[in-house]
Amino acid sequence: MRAEAAASYSRMRYGLATALMGDGLFAYDYGPDGHGDRWWYDEYGLPGGSASTQPATTTLPLPGYLGRAGGAPKVLDGVFHSVDQVSNGNFNLGLNNWIGWVDPNSDAAARFKFSETGGLEGTRAAQIIITDTYGADNVELRQSNKSTVKHRDYTVSFWGRSTQASHPIDVQLIVNPTSGGTGFHVQATLTPEWQFFRLTDESLYTRSDLRLVFQLGSQTGKIWLDNVQFQEGAAGAWARSFENGLAVINPGRVAQTVPLPGLYRKLNGSQAPLFQIRVDENNLQVNGSWVKSPANFSQFDGTVYTTTAPNPLATITYQPNLLYSGDYQVLAWVVPTVTQSSAVSVTIRHAQGVTTVILDETHGEVGWRNLGTYRFNKGDTGRVVLSATGTGLVVADAFKWISTARYNDGQDVTQLVLQPQDAIILQKPQWNEVFLPLLTRQVP
Repeated sequence: MRAEAAASYSRMRYGLATALMGDGLFAYDYGPDGHGDRWWYDEYGLPGGSASTQPATTTLPLPGYLGRAGGAPKVLDGVFHSVDQVSNGNFNLGLNNWIGWVDPNSDAAARFKFSETGGLEGTRAAQIIITDTYGADNVELRQSNKSTVKHRDYTVSFWGRSTQASHPIDVQLIVNPTSGGTGFHVQATLTPEWQFFRLTDESLYTRSDLRLVFQLGSQTGKIWLDNVQFQEGAAGAWARSFENGLAVINPGRVAQTVPLPGLYRKLNGSQAPLFQIRVDENNLQVNGSWVKSPANFSQFDGTVYTTTAPNPLATITYQPNLLYSGDYQVLAWVVPTVTQSSAVSVTIRHAQGVTTVILDETHGEVGWRNLGTYRFNKGDTGRVVLSATGTGLVVADAFKWISTARYNDGQDVTQLVLQPQDAIILQKPQWNEVFLPLLTRQVP
């Protein structure tokens, strides 16, 4: 279990980057069993400070390689991987799917139209002309049928400007058809110059009948809105610049494609896989007669399944959701005893076909048993099926997929995909490594 805790690379990276964002101190160990683990990671730099101790496949820098921080953390505007729920957010179809509303019980007055050339870069945009005011929530531009899940972050993004020097607006999710807040409420201040806003808040309800409402009536004047989007996720990743590199962290609950402020290089390490996933009590399909019981101290997580072999109709399918295509080691967690089966059948369905491996649960060390390396496609098309074959007790515990590709692969990048609550430490490539090949290139 200590080794499994040490291999939680994304958790380690997230903690390290969090500390780097705020001038903190960082340590990572197996807290429940006492502190003091001397774990060393690629992100710490070359162990021992000597190249002679470094694996031939890596070229890690010396510890302290980042240098001093160059300033406060900043938000990097990323690209969300979640679905945009806004229809006609660029107003190319005029005001279709949008509703302009003025409170008939107030003195507010406004007109809603679309401008053919008033948008960002001379494109179409929504235009709201407010001639009398009574309060921000008395002039609204709305769109219905928005969905949220309780306690998840959501982000509204848009471009906006106003004829006023300072025009505050509110953006809310309102329960439809009755009024009332849902916990999502953000604010912005428009000026005569186009500004891009990306505003995040938490939803307090799981609903699919919500209105996305722009409340605009705080002042008279003209307002233009363009490129409106509403998506699950937090706004942007955070980055902090250092003398010799960059720390980037995605605190949100969805993956983001993050544009970097220049060319950077990933560390060249041998430890962390590009992706790993454990399937234990989740994503299981249990067939036949199995007994579900609490796991003992050596078994994985909370429960295990057992049956007596031979029992050919008793199978359990483990189905991972892989974020990347590629080669993966497949491993089974085994706590061997002499009363268990020595011939448990494990069928591995991968991108190149089907392979059956015999798993001996009677001998060996407690822990992960490597069943081979196979190519898998991205998604949930791959799986492992454990069958109760052989003779004796069959214990079905956890399976794990570990990609052979490395997270720190030494590649030069100008943008990268950061998974939810993950982080990365990047280096600045040396000037001569980047530009000298260009200067010395032969011209045909």
